[in-house]
Amino acid sequence: MKQLNSSSNGVVIAGNNGNGNAANQFNGPMGIYLDVNNRSIIYVVDSSNHRVQRWIIGGTSGTTVAGGNSNGSALSQLNNPRSVISDSNGNLYISDTNNHRIVMWASGATVGILIAGTSGVSGSTATTLNYPNVTAVPPCTPQATSSGTLFSVTNPTSSPYTSYTCYAYTWVATGSSATLSFFFRHDPGGWMLDDVNVYHGLTQIITNGGFETGSLTGWTYSGSCFFSTGMAYSGSSFAKSGTYYYYDRCRTYGDTISQTFATVPGDTYVISFWLTNYGCCSATEIANVTIT
Repeated sequence: MKQLNSSSNGVVIAGNNGNGNAANQFNGPMGIYLDVNNRSIIYVVDSSNHRVQRWIIGGTSGTTVAGGNSNGSALSQLNNPRSVISDSNGNLYISDTNNHRIVMWASGATVGILIAGTSGVSGSTATTLNYPNVTAVPPCTPQATSSGTLFSVTNPTSSPYTSYTCYAYTWVATGSSATLSFFFRHDPGGWMLDDVNVYHGLTQIITNGGFETGSLTGWTYSGSCFFSTGMAYSGSSFAKSGTYYYYDRCRTYGDTISQTFATVPGDTYVISFWLTNYGCCSATEIANVTIT
C-alpha cells in the first residue's frame, strides 16, 4: 500500500514484502479504510488471504482483526472480501463478497455477526445479496450539492464551541480534477477544523485530513494575515479526534488551505468535515468552503 504525497512518488505505508500470507504480506489487497478514532491506523482487506488486517501506518506488520481462517462460510471465516468500514465503537463492517453477505466484527471478536444477506446464497430477494460491496458512510447526513459552494457563513450569532458541528455533502464531479478549499477570517478568535474527508467509493482522497502530521502536509496554504496565520495545532482536548486540528486566527484579510485531487467526471464523491469557532461572536467572522 502506498500513500501519495505532494511529490511524484508514493510512500509505502503497508506491505511491500512480496505476495504471501505472513503478517507483513498481502495477497490481492482490495479496500482500505482509515480508523475513525485514530487516523494513524488503517484496515486493509487482504482479499485472497480471506482476512482484514489492521496496520499502523508505516508499521512493519499487520494484525488480523477479521477472518484469517482460510476461505469458508462459517462466521469465523471470510471468502474473498472486498471492502471494510469502521464506526466510532471499533466495529468493522465487511463485504464478505463471495459469501454474498455483510458481516460485522466487533473489536477483539473471533467471529462475525451476519447483518445482511444469507451466507453462501446469491440472489436478488429481500434476504439475499449478490456479490455485495460497501461504500463509505459519512459521519452525518449528507446534503446533495451541485454548487461550488459547500458551506458559507458570515458573522454567525452562535457557536457550539467546544463541540464541533459535522457537515457532509455529496457532489458529482464535472471534470478530471477538483480543488477543495477552506477560507477563514476571524477578528479576533479563531476557526477550528478537523477530520476532513473526501471519499470516492471507499477510497479516501484527502491527505492529512486530520492534521495528525502536526503540519499542513498535503495542503496548499495561501493568503495574507495581519495577525496569526492558520496552522496545525496540538491539543487532544480541542481536536475533534486525535491530537491535532487546524486552527485559523487570521485577521483582517483571511487565508485559505486547499487540496487538489483527481476525479472521474460523473462520479459521486462524499465530502465531510467538522468545524467550530472560538471567540464567537466577534465583529468579523467568515468561513467559506468550496469545491471547484
